Amino acid sequence: MSLASLELGENVDRLVTLDVNARGIVRRLYKAARKQVDKPLTFLAAKALVENIGPGDVVVVATGFPLRGWIAPNIGETDGPPGAVVLARALKMGLKAIPVVIAEKGLLNLIYSTCNAIGINAVSMQEAKRSIESEVTMPVAVIKDFPIDLEKAKVETQRILNELDPAALIAVERPGINEKGVYHDLQTFGGIDITPWTAKIDYLFEEFKSRGAITIGIGDAGCDLGMGNIFDFVKAYIPFGSDCRCPCGTGIATVTKTTHTVVSTISNWGAYGLTACMASLLNEQSLLHNAEVEGRILGACASVGGLSPGTEPELIDGADNLPKFTHSSFVELLRMLTVRHIELRKEFSHIGTK
Repeated sequence: MSLASLELGENVDRLVTLDVNARGIVRRLYKAARKQVDKPLTFLAAKALVENIGPGDVVVVATGFPLRGWIAPNIGETDGPPGAVVLARALKMGLKAIPVVIAEKGLLNLIYSTCNAIGINAVSMQEAKRSIESEVTMPVAVIKDFPIDLEKAKVETQRILNELDPAALIAVERPGINEKGVYHDLQTFGGIDITPWTAKIDYLFEEFKSRGAITIGIGDAGCDLGMGNIFDFVKAYIPFGSDCRCPCGTGIATVTKTTHTVVSTISNWGAYGLTACMASLLNEQSLLHNAEVEGRILGACASVGGLSPGTEPELIDGADNLPKFTHSSFVELLRMLTVRHIELRKEFSHIGTK
């Protein structure tokens, strides 16, 4: 284990949990999650991927948060898809894995548009396998919808596990079910029921986790898939954790656990932080994106219906009620932090610095 990468992970964790949007919950969520492990959350998740994922391995990345399903199925958040595609690119270019990005059918336009903006080619599984064998490395991803109907979700789960045989599952800003099996939206309405238009991806994670494999949940509230690791804390201390505004009456706290949890102010930032730690462990700064690309992918996501909660009804190219400039600035700060870390490690390698 690289001690320098571990130190970077501490700084990355601090950066991705800076409470810029002043919601007042991220540091509490982080402290609860950090009590369960002895190392930085972003570092541990990155280490699990780097040590266990090899060329040709399939990694499923789930994203998409339905916001206004009662109006139209293609309205989702701009938080989630950008983080998912940045991470998908790092998985392909850094580990030569095959990223398979899944979401509701109605939200796939967000995924396709965001992939195009970062230079990822959407391909079939067969084409993705050929890209692994090719001497020319290029970013590709397989994009698939996942069913909203529970019974169909169970069938799709078995197909994914048996046919794709994934090595890891990652969720970036995905709703997670509560103890009554209900999905909630926290951001705008304080715990309304979004179950009817939400893909039942929790079932896939639960089935996969039972096999003892790697699952990672990246979230910024108590209702995100993976926050089941701190269920009791969310119920007790997070707004609407135990008392939502829907008929279920049991709160937004999700019960779905993952082997690794990454807490961040905005879920995209958690995915970027995980990518930064991968770049450090692999000594490969090309996995990082920059401010210009961040602006492009946020704009691409918003251009096809992605919303930044709190800015409706306008389509604003930001996320979680923060403008594009803030996100681009964050990305540049994270990039510089990681690049300097990698460069200094190279500079002092001759005297034994690890």
